Amino acid sequence: MLLRFEVQPVVVGRALVYQMLHVADIHKAIHTKAPPYRMPGSAS
Repeated sequence: MLLRFEVQPVVVGRALVYQMLHVADIHKAIHTKAPPYRMPGSAS
């Protein structure tokens, strides 16, 4: 039981990190395909 409670947060945290990295890759691809004047920084 203790091992299961110790391992579970690690698995959940790892899944969240992978999900965040996947979303970051999607945003990177979108910004790469976007026109230069729509790049973050130039808009503001």
